[in-house]
Amino acid sequence: MNLEFFCVIKQIVMNLKAIYFSWTKPLILFLVLTLLFSQCKKKTEETITPIDPGPKTYTASLVNPDSLTLKMIFDENYIVLGEDLIFSYSGISDLSYLSKITEISGDVIIEYCPNLQNFSGLDSLKTIKGDVTLSANNSFNSFHGFEQLEFIRKDLTITDNPSLTVIEGLGNLTEIKQSLIIQFQNSIEDLSGFKSLKVLGKSLILYSNEKINSFSGLSGLTEIRGTILVSGDNQFKDFTGLSSLKSIRGGLRISNYPHLESFEGLENLNYIYDDLEITYNPRLKYIDGLSAVDSLNGRLIIKGNDSLVEINSFGQLVNIKNDLTIESNPMLNDLKAFNNLSFVAGKLKITDNNRLTDIDEFSQLKTIGEGLSITGNLRLQQIYGLASLTTLKEKLYLGDNDRLSSLDGLESLVFIDGDLSIKGNDNLTDLCGLTSIFELGGVNGLIDITGNTYNPSVADVLSGNCSVDGK
Repeated sequence: MNLEFFCVIKQIVMNLKAIYFSWTKPLILFLVLTLLFSQCKKKTEETITPIDPGPKTYTASLVNPDSLTLKMIFDENYIVLGEDLIFSYSGISDLSYLSKITEISGDVIIEYCPNLQNFSGLDSLKTIKGDVTLSANNSFNSFHGFEQLEFIRKDLTITDNPSLTVIEGLGNLTEIKQSLIIQFQNSIEDLSGFKSLKVLGKSLILYSNEKINSFSGLSGLTEIRGTILVSGDNQFKDFTGLSSLKSIRGGLRISNYPHLESFEGLENLNYIYDDLEITYNPRLKYIDGLSAVDSLNGRLIIKGNDSLVEINSFGQLVNIKNDLTIESNPMLNDLKAFNNLSFVAGKLKITDNNRLTDIDEFSQLKTIGEGLSITGNLRLQQIYGLASLTTLKEKLYLGDNDRLSSLDGLESLVFIDGDLSIKGNDNLTDLCGLTSIFELGGVNGLIDITGNTYNPSVADVLSGNCSVDGK
C-alpha cells in the first residue's frame, strides 16, 4: 500500500509540474505585455496633444458677395479667407463685415467700384498671399484700413484711380514679394506712403504717372530683386528718395525721362545684376550718382541722350560681363568714368558721339570678349586710350571717324579672332599701329582697309610703308 501510494503521489506531482510549466511562461509573457502596453498608453496619453485646427477659414472665393454672405462671415468668426476676394463692377461701399479677417490666401481685386473710398473694415488684415489689384475706382482716395498689412506675396498694382492723390494707409507694409506697379495715376505726386517698404521681390514699375516727381517715400527700400522701369510721362528730375537702395538683382532701365537731370539719390547702389540702360533722356547732362556701382552682369547702354556732356560715374567698375554701348550722344565729350575698366566680356561700341575727341579713359582696358566698333565719331582725333588692349575675340571695326589721323594706340594688340575693318576715315594717314599684329599674323579673319586717306596693304605695313610719309 505504501509503495502504491507513493507512486500515485509522485504521478500527481509530475502532472502538476507539467501543468505549471505549460502555463507559467505564457502567463508571464501576458503579464509583461500588459505592463508594457499600459505604460505605452499612459505615455501616449501624456504626450499627444489635440491637433490645432488653425484659424477658422472660409474656403470659397468671394466674388461680388452680397451683404448676407459678408454678415455670415462676420457672425461665424471667420479669420482667414482661403481664396480670392473680388469686387468688380460692384456697388460695394462698406467692408466692415470683414473686420475680423487677418489673412487673405488668394488675390484681392477691386475694380470699377464707384462707391468704395478706402479699405476701412479690413483693419485686422496683415497678410495677402496673392496679387492686390486696384483699378478704375472713381471714389477711391486712400488705403485706410490696410494699416496692419505687412506682407503681399505677389504684385501690388495701382491703376487709374482718379481720386487717389496720396498713398496713405500702407505704413506697415515691409515687403512686396513680387512687383510694385503704379500706372496712369495722374493725381499722385509722390510715393510717401511706402515708408516701411524694405524689399521688392521683383520690379518697381512706374508708367505714365504725370505728376509723380519724387521717389521720396521709398527711403527704406534696400533691395529690388527685379528691375526698375520708369517710362511714359513723368516729372522725375533725379532719384532722391532711394538713398538706402544697395542692390538691384534685375536691371535698371532709365528711358524717356523728359525731365531727368541727374542720378542723385543712387549713391549707395553698388550692384546691378542685369542691364543698365540710360537712353533717350533729353535733359540729362551728367551721369553721376552711380559711383559706387562695382559689379554689372548685364549690358551697359548709354544712348540717345541729347544733352549728355559727361559720364562721371563708374569709377569703381572694373569688369562689365556683357556689352558696353555708348551711342548717339551728340554733346558727350568726356568718358573719364571708365578709367578703371579692364575687361568687357561682350562688345564695345562707341558710335555717333559727335563731340568726343579721344577715348583716353580706356587706358586700363586689356580684353574685349567680342567685337570693338568705333564709328561715326566726327571729332575723334586719336585712340591712344587703347594702348593696353591685347586681345579681341571678334571683329575690330574703325569707320567714318572723320578726324581720326592715326592708329597709334593699337601697338599692344596681338590677336583678333575675327575680321579687321578700317574704312571711311577721311583723315587717316597713319596705320603703323597695326604693325605688331600683322607681324604676329594675329588676324583670324578678313582684312579690309579701304576708303581712308591712305590704304596700305598688309605687305606695305610690314615693309614699313604704314603711313603717308613712309614712317
